[in-house]
Amino acid sequence: MQSRLQRAREALKRAQDRQKADADKRRRPVSYEVGQDVLLSTANIKFKGVGTKKLAPKWVGPYKIVELIGPAAVRLALPKGSRIHPVFHVSLVKPFKSTDSTPPAEPLTIDGDPALSVEALTGHRDEPIRGGCGKTRREYLVKYANDPTDCKSYEPERNLRACPELNKMVDAYEEGLSPALRNPHPVLPVNWDEVKCKVCNEPEPADTMVLCSKCNSGWHMPCLSPPLAEVPKGRWYCPPCQATYQAKKQAQRAKKQTEPIRRSERLQQR
Repeated sequence: MQSRLQRAREALKRAQDRQKADADKRRRPVSYEVGQDVLLSTANIKFKGVGTKKLAPKWVGPYKIVELIGPAAVRLALPKGSRIHPVFHVSLVKPFKSTDSTPPAEPLTIDGDPALSVEALTGHRDEPIRGGCGKTRREYLVKYANDPTDCKSYEPERNLRACPELNKMVDAYEEGLSPALRNPHPVLPVNWDEVKCKVCNEPEPADTMVLCSKCNSGWHMPCLSPPLAEVPKGRWYCPPCQATYQAKKQAQRAKKQTEPIRRSERLQQR
């Protein structure tokens, strides 16, 4: 048993050595200096206003190196208003030559990197997940501080939750919502202030109003029969939509039950 384990370890070590040798063949020793102009790779940068990433430039810049952080990272002097961290691995930069024709471009948001200059969350939407069987994914409308373009963007909740400061901001935003809007719900085509209960025809109290996920009609929880004790989680359907759904299901079951009889009748007629 020990001999087999030893042979397996030796084979693994030989495979690792081969992989390292192949990787070293493509590596080039590059040394950077403070004040040197370099180009920045856009592999991890998301551009806005570009239809597809294939149309975006592969390198942007040049930007000056302001600090060397060890042998594997550099700090760049990015344009004012950039919302990305200025420290990059040396594999994401390359020396800039005066003959390079790459036009300068300002970097935007890096995927997965929490925005450090978020000013406020001004809205949200619940996007349906493809193939998620009705599940939704919440995104928040982020307003950035010190942004000369006054640009806003929707960011997924998981990206904001990854940062402790932004996690608190998300919690504060959710606490300020009506209970009906805290649960995932599609973007409403109507103004929330204009929603009235289908039973009492009153908009207040809004904190007890629930919205149908199909017809967007409003219903006060105490007005329902039986009344709802708490806000339902996920999707909720009003009594008329539930009745329509049940009638459709019953018709489908009846059709399925009578299908063998109709099939036998058609065979007899032949």
